[in-house]
Amino acid sequence: MQIIKKVVEEAMPDWPDMIPPGDEEIAAEAEKLKQLAVSELILFVENSENQCLGFAVTLPDYNQVLTHLNGRLFPLGFLKYLWYRRRITGVRMFVLFVTPKGRRRGVSAALYHYTMQNARRLGYCFGEGSTIHEFNLRMNIDAQKAGGKLYKRYRVYRYDL
Repeated sequence: MQIIKKVVEEAMPDWPDMIPPGDEEIAAEAEKLKQLAVSELILFVENSENQCLGFAVTLPDYNQVLTHLNGRLFPLGFLKYLWYRRRITGVRMFVLFVTPKGRRRGVSAALYHYTMQNARRLGYCFGEGSTIHEFNLRMNIDAQKAGGKLYKRYRVYRYDL
């Protein structure tokens, strides 16, 4: 967990809405994701000095399962969950962090490439890059170079009361 925390702290941009998580938050999130994660889709990149330069966590797209549950887990929802989770066809890159030392050195490209390669090998047909801030040009360009296409845009507006 310390490696993840160190990379997140180094990689996280200095934006008002970005606050690095604490140890407890990282551990709690990891515990929750353990149930959903596929080990071949969690990747780390290290340099020759064994310093972690970045990591990516990609999850199966459980939204495909949730659409069949109609908001109900019981009585039949759990059986539907077990059935449809085996039929997930896509993945969603949940997080991707690259430290300043790893930027412009192909680290994010390697993470995208090997994630896609592993996902294809596991039988997934498509991937989604999750949400990347519109003004995070570096990550948007890297995603496009990896073959990604912008298909949805989210915006957050602020209104002072």
